[in-house]
Amino acid sequence: DCPRLYAAQIEYGDVSSDVSGSSNNVKDAKTCDIVLSTWIIMSSFRGMEDEGPSTLSALVQFAYFTALCDLESAYIAIQLVKRPGIWKKLCLLGIRQQNLDLVQRCLPNLGNEIMVIQAAKRATIRISRGRGQGGRGQNEEIATLTAIALELGATDEAETLLRSCARYDLLVDLLRSQNRWDEALGSAQDHGDASLLEETHYQYAEYLENTVGEEGLAAEHYMLSGRVKEFLVRLVEDGRLKEAEDIVVKADGMACPAL
Repeated sequence: DCPRLYAAQIEYGDVSSDVSGSSNNVKDAKTCDIVLSTWIIMSSFRGMEDEGPSTLSALVQFAYFTALCDLESAYIAIQLVKRPGIWKKLCLLGIRQQNLDLVQRCLPNLGNEIMVIQAAKRATIRISRGRGQGGRGQNEEIATLTAIALELGATDEAETLLRSCARYDLLVDLLRSQNRWDEALGSAQDHGDASLLEETHYQYAEYLENTVGEEGLAAEHYMLSGRVKEFLVRLVEDGRLKEAEDIVVKADGMACPAL
C-alpha cells in the first residue's frame, strides 16, 4: 500500500486497580488507548495509489534514502522502474522539495528528456536574468527548477518557487499567461514595481479588447497603463469619434498622462 499518515488520539481511561504509591503516579497509572481516526496518503506518494507492489516498494526505498540525503542509494533503489510517468512524479516531488540533484537524476528517465532539458536550459537563462532576492546560487537553482516545472506543465509548483525567491516579475508573467489577471495585477501592485503594473494593465487591456470584446473595460486599463493613445487612434480610424471623445474626458478625470 501507499504509505499513509494517520491521525492518532490518546484516550485515557480509569486508574488501574493495582496502583500503589503517591497521588503523583495516578496520571501515569491511567489506562490509555491510541485511537486512529483519519488518514491521508503521504505527499511523496500522492498519485501513485494504483501502482503495483514492486513499484511501491521501490518508491518507499527511494523516499527513505532521499530523506537521508543518500541520493546514490535512492537512485539505485528506483532505477529498475522504467515507466516515464513514475519518473515525472518523482521529478515533480524533487521540484516541490527544491532538490535540484533529485530532479536532474529524474530527467534522463523521462520519455522526452532531451526536449525538456533543452527547453529548460533556454528558460533558465531567461529566468536567471533580472531581479530577485537572495544569493546568486540560490536564485540560479530556483530558476532551473522553475524552468523545468514549466516545461512539465507544473504551473502550481513553478508559482510556489517564484514566490519563494521573490521573482514577482516572472510570477506576474506566469499569472498573465494563465489569464489570471486579478492575481497578476495584485502581485504587480504588491511588488511595488510601477513599470510591471503598467505593463500588466496594458496586456490585460489587449486581452479584454481582442479576446473578450470588452472595449469599455479595456479602455480603463489602457488608461491605467498610460498607453491609451494607441487605442484612441484605432477608434478614430474606425470613425468612432464619440467613443474616443468620452475616453479622453474620462482619462482627463483620471489624471492620465497627456493624450
